[in-house]
Order: sequence, then structure tokens, then C-alpha cells
Amino acid sequence: MQVHELNTSNETPAYAATVDLPFASDAAKTNVYYSPTGATTFTANVKRPLKSDRLVMDFKADGSARTMTFSTGFSGLSATTIVVGANKSATISFQFDGANWVETARTVGA
Repeated sequence: MQVHELNTSNETPAYAATVDLPFASDAAKTNVYYSPTGATTFTANVKRPLKSDRLVMDFKADGSARTMTFSTGFSGLSATTIVVGANKSATISFQFDGANWVETARTVGA
């Protein structure tokens, strides 16, 4: 089985209504730090990651509640959306199963 080195990629995409997540081609773990100013739908590249790669997404909302929706490239979610309360944060973790990013944990409202 091919595996990535234990490299970590940290990404901070700018706000957009739809965000296509970037993935470093050699990262076994990608951290995404995102401060939404509106609702966002995330899509994920499923061609670069390798099986067992990890993705951790940290959200920090501004003064309004923000809804994050997970679309193409994600599966196994306990819910396809996560609502981050005003001035609150949330974290959701995924592991790549070879075809999709599968949710492994989430914390909301911390």
C-alpha cells in the first residue's frame, strides 16, 4: 500500500460560498482553518489523497451562526451540515477510505 510521509499541510482558504479543498500531494494530514462569513459548501479532491490520510477542519464563526455543508468527496457523515454558533467554534475530522473522506469525529460549540 502506498502511503504519504508524515507531512502535515495547513490550509487557510478565503471565504467563498463554495470551497474546493486544496490538498498537498504529499501530506498524510491536512489541517484546514476556516473563518466563515456566510454559509459555505465544501467539496474535496479525491484524486490526490491516499487511503488513511487525515483531514481536520476547524471553524470559527463571527457574530452570526454559520452553516457548513459537505458535498462531493465526503461520505459517512452523521449529518451533511454543521452549524457553528455565533462566536463559537467547531471541529470535524475525516479519514480517507480510498474513495471519499469519511467522518471520524466532530465537536460543535466549543
